[in-house]
Amino acid sequence: MTTKSIHLQGTLTAASPIVITRPEAKMTVPRMKAVLEDGSTVLVPFIPGETFKGMLRNLTAEQVREAIIAHPDFRTAFGGRRSPWTLEDFYFNAIGGVKGAEKQDLADLVNQEELRARNPIISLFGSATPWIAGKLIVQHAIPEQVGGSTASAAINLPGEAGQGVRRDPFIRNPNLFETLETEDVEAWADMTAVARQVSALRTQLKTAGLQLSKLRRTDRPANDPEVKALEKQIADLEKEEEKLKKDEGYKNAVSMPYGFAASIAIGSRFTHGFTLNRATPTELGLLLAGLTRVGLAPRIGGHESTGYGYFKAEYSVFEGAGEDRTPIGSVSIDRETGTVIKADGAFMKQALDAWKEASATIISDRFDFAASSEKAAGSDGEGRGKKAGAKVNRKEAV
Repeated sequence: MTTKSIHLQGTLTAASPIVITRPEAKMTVPRMKAVLEDGSTVLVPFIPGETFKGMLRNLTAEQVREAIIAHPDFRTAFGGRRSPWTLEDFYFNAIGGVKGAEKQDLADLVNQEELRARNPIISLFGSATPWIAGKLIVQHAIPEQVGGSTASAAINLPGEAGQGVRRDPFIRNPNLFETLETEDVEAWADMTAVARQVSALRTQLKTAGLQLSKLRRTDRPANDPEVKALEKQIADLEKEEEKLKKDEGYKNAVSMPYGFAASIAIGSRFTHGFTLNRATPTELGLLLAGLTRVGLAPRIGGHESTGYGYFKAEYSVFEGAGEDRTPIGSVSIDRETGTVIKADGAFMKQALDAWKEASATIISDRFDFAASSEKAAGSDGEGRGKKAGAKVNRKEAV
């Protein structure tokens, strides 16, 4: 099958304040060093590529899931289930799965091309189990004019701050619970309960630590009963926290709290782009379908309830590199118009047709969106297991 190296290159502009949080960038916008023409360096704000990539992956997975549900054979193929995917399937496709301690299946390593063809989501974005490197590279968005007015405007920001977190797709969009069976909702509740307990313990630890610091500043002796009681309370809480952190529910928790971050100012303009290596027409078609989904509500980062995170973007699409680099179309994303795709080159037109064809045959032996552990549980003796896109009754797979 013909594959091409595809590049989307253009600009991303903040249409509202954008809050991006990283663990190492507390109370500030994420920044990176840029080298100026005179050889000096300056710290400039940027939007991490992984922030955009995570959002895009989540929406692309939803796009595929809805394509399966919209297929006329859906009810028959999945035995009347409301969703074609279990909770584990959803996490596998939306975030790459939750990596445990199990070893990589050698068969998965050998048959990566087959796995990529059967699941173009993990081919684009990668997965943890089985380990597959994604073909899609999402660049950091950096100021269009380093050292100029655009960069300065993005750096000199008001002190808007907020708590950050890697959000669980089911917390971000509670309507997804309507597509799960009762047992999967219960599994989600069990998985998140321990994480909430750990969070509560950390709050208690913080409070006790502040109280102990306050006492020590008053020159209390080490054997002071109040000091000793607080030290014991902290030790007991830390022991309980370590115990809970060994629980499978905590290890597999999706939501992870980050620190605080200021906002990127409205109107800040960044250069941004993607590279899709060795893309098949179906993979490029799925990427374009995901970007179409982004256009329904183009936003990234936190503070969604206050209208933060909206952006607009313009990309030119090229195939090849160097002297062989050829323009084949464009993609524009805006809250008012959604995503507008213009296909000028043959490969881009082929990609759009390929994804349309894939959507029509998505419930067949051609595709397999099941999580890897589920395949192992339903193995047919040849290591393939049950197909998430095939005509099978998924009640057995829950």
